[in-house]
Amino acid sequence: MRRATLAALLVLAPGCADEAPGSGGGSSGGEAPEDDGILEGSGGADESGDEGPLPPASDTPCDVFEQDCPPTQKCMPFSGDGDSTWNDLRCSSLASAPKQLGEPCVAPSGPVAGEDDCDVGLMCWNVEPDGTQGECIALCAGSIGAGQCPVDTICSIYNGGMLPICLPTCDPLGGGCGPGELCIPQGNGGQFVCAVDASNGSGSYGDPCLAFNKCNGGLFCAPAPAVPGCTEAAGCCSSYCDLSDDDPDAACDGVSEGQMCVPFTESGAAPGTESVGGCSAA
Repeated sequence: MRRATLAALLVLAPGCADEAPGSGGGSSGGEAPEDDGILEGSGGADESGDEGPLPPASDTPCDVFEQDCPPTQKCMPFSGDGDSTWNDLRCSSLASAPKQLGEPCVAPSGPVAGEDDCDVGLMCWNVEPDGTQGECIALCAGSIGAGQCPVDTICSIYNGGMLPICLPTCDPLGGGCGPGELCIPQGNGGQFVCAVDASNGSGSYGDPCLAFNKCNGGLFCAPAPAVPGCTEAAGCCSSYCDLSDDDPDAACDGVSEGQMCVPFTESGAAPGTESVGGCSAA
């Protein structure tokens, strides 16, 4: 039997996300990829010194790749409609003594407000939904089709292009991510990246998922047709599987209902991910 690739389903699905387009006219440097599941919240925190409140952010739209805000501001992803996802871009005030890549940081109004004390081209990541402390990571430079990132990270674009972030790569079959992180599909390519675990332990096989990072470790947010019994339009959690196993289908929780282990990508796997598959019934 010919096995379809899971990527074909992912492209047709709503990206395993409750996607909200930007409302303030911000630009992400071009057309967003079709398959760009939302990352909700951030998670985990680090300690940081607090230099005091930042000036209020402006409502000026901007280009996160170009970083075209005035000299005392930076272009930042934020939640334009007050929910828990980054879905727009605006110019935010730059701290007087901005923190650098990898340093502890403060997001005084929470993870999705678009305000923090990281330098231009950085954002405060791994901030608890009700917290303020995290770590500065890089936003992608370059363009949406040719993102540039610091060494050991790759550009992964989510949320309709509003969240282009540099994340470390990982192997969904072998791990490589830190505590409180998940190995999820890259938003705009065939790699896998470490991102914040937003599942809160409720992302088991077959559970609805509104984002790539809403499933437990070893699972991913699959399109509804891939998971038997899934009625959530955004998708449900399904298992990764190893195509090199003697019986790769055995890893699929829904094998008795027609799930098979299929290649995760259709355009050629990225180096090191050739054996990564996903359990799909479609």
